[in-house]
Amino acid sequence: MISKLAMSIFFNTAWAYPLFLWNTPLKEIKNGFYRFTLGLSTILWGMACVLLFFNLSLENINQQILLAILSLLIIGSFTAYIWKKEHISLIFITTICGILAFVSYFIHKSILVNSDYLNPAFFIGVFILSNVLFAMILGHWFLNVQNLKIIRLQNIVSILGLSIIIRIVWNFYSIYKKNDLIREGEFISGYEFLVSIDGIFLWIAILFGLFIPLILNFMTSRTLKIFSTQAATGLLYINLVLILMSEMIFKYYLIQYKWVL
Repeated sequence: MISKLAMSIFFNTAWAYPLFLWNTPLKEIKNGFYRFTLGLSTILWGMACVLLFFNLSLENINQQILLAILSLLIIGSFTAYIWKKEHISLIFITTICGILAFVSYFIHKSILVNSDYLNPAFFIGVFILSNVLFAMILGHWFLNVQNLKIIRLQNIVSILGLSIIIRIVWNFYSIYKKNDLIREGEFISGYEFLVSIDGIFLWIAILFGLFIPLILNFMTSRTLKIFSTQAATGLLYINLVLILMSEMIFKYYLIQYKWVL
């Protein structure tokens, strides 16, 4: 189960993380940040491919692993191609991310969740985790690069806050609508599951992975208004740990119960 959770997070973060480059124009942040971002995505996708190889049975190894490796070659080749380039196209980056997102969705649907249909709402958590990771790394970049506009980091933090609010609303809607969970041989609702002993980890994920990060995100935005990027980056570190923990719990419920939270 741990390897499946890690695989899910690696596959998803690899394609979602570079999309936030749209908020950081190349002329302001230079191409070093772009190279780092694409290099990190390539590494994450490669690690996910290794985990996928060891989790697949022999009869399924052809289709899924070939798709994953082909995608790795695409993002790896593009990263190598732009490594010394001065101009890096966000359109090409977004196109590659779209290809990786499709492959990731296919792998989740056919292997990790094993369902005929996987609600795309599971991407909400992907964007939140990638968002806070991007914001934390961008905060570090501010300490090394002069004349960066702080509005770039403020925008990323604002998007993070909005994404967390959307996930809170979606989670409570999903809990309200869920009515096919099986506990001790009987069907129970999402609310009944939540108030049972089995729902304790879900409470932890909601409290420490959504509400507390929302408060910390508000504190981060207030800190950025006084131009204290170092303090803001420290808060983003804490948020990253909390959101990563909650994302692993939510993905556990996705894999174990086919429950999109």
